[in-house]
Amino acid sequence: MVEAIIFDLDGTLLDSMPMWQNFGRLYLKELGIEAKDKIDRDLFAMTPAQ
Repeated sequence: MVEAIIFDLDGTLLDSMPMWQNFGRLYLKELGIEAKDKIDRDLFAMTPAQ
């Protein structure tokens, strides 16, 4: 009997990249830190391990 099924829709039916691209800047803003203009490029240049 199947107890669970996992659907991975991101990249097929959904595109969450725009949300993640703004996440770093919004998080820093909530902490009261003004992000540099190039913060998005710097964050997305990192590998997941970094």
